[in-house]
Amino acid sequence: MAETTVGPGRTTALGMRIHGGERGEISSWLLQLLAVLGVVGLIVYELVALGITAVRVDEAAREVARTARDEYRASSSLDRTEDVAEEAARTHGATVTAVEIDQDALSVTLEKRAGTVLAHRIGPLAERVTPSATRRAGLRP
Repeated sequence: MAETTVGPGRTTALGMRIHGGERGEISSWLLQLLAVLGVVGLIVYELVALGITAVRVDEAAREVARTARDEYRASSSLDRTEDVAEEAARTHGATVTAVEIDQDALSVTLEKRAGTVLAHRIGPLAERVTPSATRRAGLRP
């Protein structure tokens, strides 16, 4: 198939229009580059948001477990300990999903939703947007 010329631009054998002159070709290339950079930037942002949230929820779980342990040592009340854990978790923007006590330690599980733009809207990724962490704090002094 031969390429045909129509007006100031060119048309390829498949009928795609090519802008005439160097300016048109450069601006088209620049727009494509910007689109690719935008998509790559969004993916990087999502990954960084998920990674930072996972680290922060782990740090928060450690601190909340210690705070809850101290309250349990002082009051010996699981209900009061859960209330203190929930309050401490809220200061970190996290939610307590479990507080458990065994013979040696108190365990606290937290979860925190990552601030993503797109990942929370994609089915298979939606569950990864809310990382959780469990930390234990020993009950013995």
